[in-house]
Amino acid sequence: MFSLVIIHEKKGVNAHSSVSCRALDFSVQPSFFLVRASPDLASDMPVLFIDPLDPFVAPGDNLTISVKLFNLTNIDLFGFAIGLSWSPTILNYTSHTKTIPVNTYPDGILNDPTLSVLDAVDETLGTYAIVETTAGGPPFNRPGDNSTIFNMTFNAIALGICNLVITTSDLVDATASGVQHHIIDSDVTVIPEFPSMVILPLVMTATLLLVLIQRKKRSTKTCQF
Repeated sequence: MFSLVIIHEKKGVNAHSSVSCRALDFSVQPSFFLVRASPDLASDMPVLFIDPLDPFVAPGDNLTISVKLFNLTNIDLFGFAIGLSWSPTILNYTSHTKTIPVNTYPDGILNDPTLSVLDAVDETLGTYAIVETTAGGPPFNRPGDNSTIFNMTFNAIALGICNLVITTSDLVDATASGVQHHIIDSDVTVIPEFPSMVILPLVMTATLLLVLIQRKKRSTKTCQF
């Protein structure tokens, strides 16, 4: 494991930005797979985010990401519509699993019974859309913790940076009102596998600079109603 210090810019609900300096800890996993720890999640409202945040993989590696909802405090969730996009020229979709309902998936979301309105993957365009709602069961909440909505597995097929973007994010409570929440996307960086761990930190430093340049265009989004 090694650490790198970078400047990280965040934007909150009031659109004022703040800059902080923090150390990023990376762990090396088999077949050269590096991940960052989960992001610091806001506590003022729910957060829809992609986990892991900004992973590094090598060509040929499989990567499983999860779209999660954090901190359903004082909110009774009734349903949601979520869209995800990626670059199919860098990541090849292989499979996904909805973790619905929580009665079947303890770390999942929504109470049984539920109604699946849409569950569609377009591998050519690199998009996924899911619309799910409670169908007679009690509304769902999980204060101060994560609820996984779905897991998706990709295979890295080319070098580059792939933006995993939450393109649609509608949360609805038991009164049919929209739920305000933060959104955090993720970038997947596919770089060559290097056999020498001596040069790996240098390569990762250069790659992180490229990622930071890319992420200057991306910050924590807020969905308001």
